[in-house]
Amino acid sequence: MALEISRRRFVTGAGAVTVVMVVDGSSVARAARSIVPMPLPSPGFQTRILRAADQLDVHVALYNATVSSGLINPSANAVAVLTFGPQHVAEQHFAANASVAAQTATHAAAGESTVVIPLSTLVGLSLTDLLNITETTGIVGTSTVGAPPDDVSVLELPMGLLLSPATGTRMRGTSSTRTFGDVTEVWTARLEPAVAAGAADLTAVQNLHASDPVSRRPDATDRANLVSNMAIAPLTAPRLWLSSSGAMGRLVGTWDSAPSLTKYRHTVQTGRDVEVEVYDTGYLFPFGHRASIVTIAEREFSAAANTVAPMRTRTFLMIDEPRVESTRTGTSFSGHLLPFTAVRATVDENDEISTVAVNDGTVIPGAFTINRTASGAPLRVQYRGTDHDGDPITFELPATFISQGEAFKVGANDPIARLRTWYNATAQKTRREAEMKGQMIAYAPPLNGIGTTSKQSFTVEFTVAAPLGGTTELDMEGDLSPAAFPTMAKARVSDPGVGGRARFNVTYPDRYRDHGNTATNFDKVYLQLGTTQVSSIGGDTPVRGVANLELKTEVFNQTSGAGLARDNANETWDPTEALGTASEIIGGISLQDVLDVFSGPNPVPGVDIPGLTTTVDGNTITTVYSFSPALKENESVGFFTTADSRAEIAITNVVSIDGSTDPEQSVEACLYDFTLSFLPGAANPVVDVHFVKACALLSTSSGLDVTSEVDEVTLHGALGYMADLFGGAGFREPSIDVSDAGIELGVGLKLPNVSIGVLTVKGIVIDFGLFIPLQPLPGWLQIDLGRKPEPLVLSVMSFGGTFYAGILVHYGPHRVPGTDVIKVGISIYWEIIKIDMIIAKATVTLRVAADFELVGEDVVFSGRVSIEGLISFGGFIDVSLTAQLSLTYRSASETLALKGTLFWDVDTPIGGPDGKVQLGSTTIEIGNGSSSRRTRVGGDPSFGALYSADTWSEYCAAFA
Repeated sequence: MALEISRRRFVTGAGAVTVVMVVDGSSVARAARSIVPMPLPSPGFQTRILRAADQLDVHVALYNATVSSGLINPSANAVAVLTFGPQHVAEQHFAANASVAAQTATHAAAGESTVVIPLSTLVGLSLTDLLNITETTGIVGTSTVGAPPDDVSVLELPMGLLLSPATGTRMRGTSSTRTFGDVTEVWTARLEPAVAAGAADLTAVQNLHASDPVSRRPDATDRANLVSNMAIAPLTAPRLWLSSSGAMGRLVGTWDSAPSLTKYRHTVQTGRDVEVEVYDTGYLFPFGHRASIVTIAEREFSAAANTVAPMRTRTFLMIDEPRVESTRTGTSFSGHLLPFTAVRATVDENDEISTVAVNDGTVIPGAFTINRTASGAPLRVQYRGTDHDGDPITFELPATFISQGEAFKVGANDPIARLRTWYNATAQKTRREAEMKGQMIAYAPPLNGIGTTSKQSFTVEFTVAAPLGGTTELDMEGDLSPAAFPTMAKARVSDPGVGGRARFNVTYPDRYRDHGNTATNFDKVYLQLGTTQVSSIGGDTPVRGVANLELKTEVFNQTSGAGLARDNANETWDPTEALGTASEIIGGISLQDVLDVFSGPNPVPGVDIPGLTTTVDGNTITTVYSFSPALKENESVGFFTTADSRAEIAITNVVSIDGSTDPEQSVEACLYDFTLSFLPGAANPVVDVHFVKACALLSTSSGLDVTSEVDEVTLHGALGYMADLFGGAGFREPSIDVSDAGIELGVGLKLPNVSIGVLTVKGIVIDFGLFIPLQPLPGWLQIDLGRKPEPLVLSVMSFGGTFYAGILVHYGPHRVPGTDVIKVGISIYWEIIKIDMIIAKATVTLRVAADFELVGEDVVFSGRVSIEGLISFGGFIDVSLTAQLSLTYRSASETLALKGTLFWDVDTPIGGPDGKVQLGSTTIEIGNGSSSRRTRVGGDPSFGALYSADTWSEYCAAFA
């Protein structure tokens, strides 16, 4: 394949010389580089030195010199110009996985290279003599960038780039051919520094082409950058040989402060590239790590016959500066907006990458995102931050790159400013947000021990900020600090003392941003919650019936740990402000209604929160938040206090610094010396319960423990009169039962039996029950004087009776109307016949009983009349017979039921029959003025409709 390339004339006395190179079967013709000779004295002299054995072919031109008898006689400013054929062939570079044609590769040859030797003494006209001169005088070069004059040495290596060796560089060549076996060595001339050791210096003076005929590195941009870099330092050549088959050598350049191309390595063998390395240096967002996009082209050889050995290009990312500090030149707010004091970056340098120009409407110069070539996914940089506790925090972010040439500019419209805007946009959130996977991160320098500013973190979102006002480009460049500074936009964290395991967003507040931990930041606030969090202590567990705490948190600070935001140090401290509406005690009474404002011992308002202690023991942080405010009366909720009434609330959080163990929390809430009046808010309360204390301890490890101590119960109204009647009696031990449904409190008043002559009163018990719901259920209060199974018993000789009474009242927001209950039961008996002989006993008893029950507006009345007979023979045979007539009235169904029943029992040592016969049943419907009668004889199933088995058993136990 032949390429048409513009031709430049090489002017000599004999005309133009054309060089043709053949590479892997494809050729391209290239004219010699044009040399405009200086004015030559007459006559001038040119010759061509050829030696076929080792392919020596050098054109020699003499200026300001004559030749006589094989000797060169120089005059002033005499030089010899040696012109060599092309020393480099630029070939197409292929991507790592690109296919390559079997036998050809697109290429282009460089122009000729010239070496200028100064002449000042008589010298022989031979190449050996001319080379010997350079051993003492060296050759003529230039360090001036620009189109070179014709009286300096210029090498086109690589193709398109003109290099000039430093003046004084020596050139050594072989004076005769060297043969090894049947192989004769190609003729070479070595360029060496003027001193014995070291590398030859070369100045890149000119880039000949703005574009390339073939895709390769160094490309036109690289070559232009190499020329620009000469203002910093020259290239060096540890080895550089010119030869009749092309140069052999290694070019090296390093320019740390260069705008883009900071390192260049190029190895050439007989004019063919072996390896090319080009480093484009810049910085990574958001932390400013110095890094290089490294393009490496290497010769790839194949064992297959007749195939091209192509140059394969691969690109990698290398981290040049692995560690950066959080504060560097131009940092705003002293680095307070970052949870890290330093960040270390690493990347898999074996990952092949491709770069994508960043476009914010137009391409941003020097800005790239970097993808992995294999998958096309963003290349992720591995970061290891050091937090304010000194602990390592690992995370990763996609690579975003800005070249060094643009990185230090501070203008509002410069490329790096445009990249900052693009990077901070919502659309780039995935490039800025790092997964923290629950690591504990210390967000501020701790004042109370390691771990006290640590939060379990799940994501941290970064942004980049502009430099501090007044920072100049020279400031940035002098410190190699890019004009982009990382800040934390927000983090998603959890804290066991704030909402349990709930996750919420936090940011750095302005006071910490501006002042850090200095005195101006009076409460040492360091994190602001995005939304106020409410920590429900107790939650859905049974503790909330005794004390359910709901604490509000707006900020984290280093005086209270967590609390409300304060604008200044003169704001008063009232713990009730931090209590949510769900903070309750027994009976659902809001703590905000009964806690008094804290006025503890000389607190500093807004700073000193009573009872906060934080201790660090090895890997464990323990925070205890406690306060003990006075209680205040609130008649509307039935809460009454004394001068000694108080609350003690303590919340303890235990967390591990490294997150290796689950957080543990315990809450203890106690109220002392208070009275609850039921029903709350009623004009005439029924009962007052005075508590010595009521406590609940809830722990995530040991569950719930509820204790209470009741001093006395005061009854009002008719119930109070009844209690006064039996004054002086003691209370039975109060009981408390906690379940998922609620808390049931019970206390009993038990009186001793009373005997006054023939009058006996037994079983005098008054029971009080209180149910505090923990679910959306109604609460209730129940008072019983005796119970149906255990009624109060009165007896006077052969007369007697039983009595019970009870009331059940519901309360609370879930109360259902019409469910309150009043019960009264009475039974009177008369022993009509009583015979007591030695061998036999017999009694006949007449019993009359009545039960009244009011449920809401529904009435159930039951009356019973029975004749009971009992005959006993010597204790061996007992025979009982009962005939009963009962009546039941139900207002709900407006029915009246009459029923007759016969019961018998024969008890002997060998057993006997027992049973019952229902004599008949009649139900009369009395609603709407109408009636009907239904009569059945024998077993009547209507019995089951009237009485359950439990009801009948209870009745029999009490009255039968």
